[in-house]
Amino acid sequence: MKRMCKVAVIVSSYKDAHRKIAAGVGQYSQQVGNWSVYVEAEPAARIPDLRQWRSDGIIADLGDREIARAVLNSGIPVVGIGGFASPELLERTLGKQVPYVATDNIAIGRMGADHLLECGFEHLAYCGIPWVATNSWVEWRRRGFVARLAEAGLRSHSFLGRHRTAKRWPQLQAELKLWLSTLPRPVGIMACNDARAHHVLEACREAGLRVPEDVAVLGVDNDLMMCEMSIPSLSSIEQDVLGIGYRAGAALDRLMHGKRVPPWTRVDPKIIVTRQSTTIVAVKDPLVATALRFIHSHTGDLIQVEQVTGALGVSRTTLDSRFRQILGRTTHDEIERTRLRMAKTLLATTDLPLRIIATRSGFRNDNYMGYVFRRALGVSPGVYRKQLRLTDGTGQLSGSRRRGGARL
Repeated sequence: MKRMCKVAVIVSSYKDAHRKIAAGVGQYSQQVGNWSVYVEAEPAARIPDLRQWRSDGIIADLGDREIARAVLNSGIPVVGIGGFASPELLERTLGKQVPYVATDNIAIGRMGADHLLECGFEHLAYCGIPWVATNSWVEWRRRGFVARLAEAGLRSHSFLGRHRTAKRWPQLQAELKLWLSTLPRPVGIMACNDARAHHVLEACREAGLRVPEDVAVLGVDNDLMMCEMSIPSLSSIEQDVLGIGYRAGAALDRLMHGKRVPPWTRVDPKIIVTRQSTTIVAVKDPLVATALRFIHSHTGDLIQVEQVTGALGVSRTTLDSRFRQILGRTTHDEIERTRLRMAKTLLATTDLPLRIIATRSGFRNDNYMGYVFRRALGVSPGVYRKQLRLTDGTGQLSGSRRRGGARL
């Protein structure tokens, strides 16, 4: 029998992302089968007495100073997770370097920029929060966002503000409304996380700005409470937090067995979950804009091009010509892209059978959905789903994610 390994998972349990990271560690521990895991949700009990409960290894949120002080001086192998965005800043802040697993914040910024570019915005902005050592991810996401826009020949507006939290709500809203008043419209805004995106949406409501017509807003984390509580509902980038936890578990397993571990592991974001806050394509052609609203409002319905042209009272030739001129694709292409985006989201976020996903995405059957997937992505829907999930016990990922991540 394998010797039982005692592992402590010390995270900030009030954070949705950290609970999911802990679940990812749990997936790895179930796979290896010989871990006894200490994890506590109660804040006062989250750090075990490491003198009495001698652990073989620790996975810890090193962005929390109390946790970092407790574990880094314990002499126990540690793998870090948390808010640090670079190994240099981690070492400079904590005084030592330990193996660390983090989301790829540059990739998050680029993914957000791509989504808003696909929406057709010429004016784009990034909304962050004031910088501290443990939220350097805010700046790295901004860098990825700005770099992607520069590649597209566009510049962005950036804003941090003075207030990191909502404790001073009137002042926070006042500075956001002032910033929004300076932006050209329509504008697409990527916020550094869902909480900040919620702040922006509330400021838009108070300022009388329409979302998404005047201001489209995208968050990060796909925190369901925050996204569904927002008015309108918030589109958000879902990080692969389960993957972070799983790979942290795999790294600690190697470390506990005396094997080498990379000092820094970055995990790609997963997908953009589109909701009402970005359901718009900002095009100047009124006919194309109306057609796009019709197509997107019927996401999941089995519509054809003839239904779009009938609703608009134009010929297919006319509409396709305008679509090619403005978007570089046909009306049918846009319908297929909308269906494909919905199917990707359902594959990434649910365990629904393929036939149900095909129906909910507007495909006539799962065979045709498979044809569209293979033509667009080179893989079947089933393989695509597997590529978004961990597939072996080494902490590695399969398919496109091993090569650098799915770009949706």
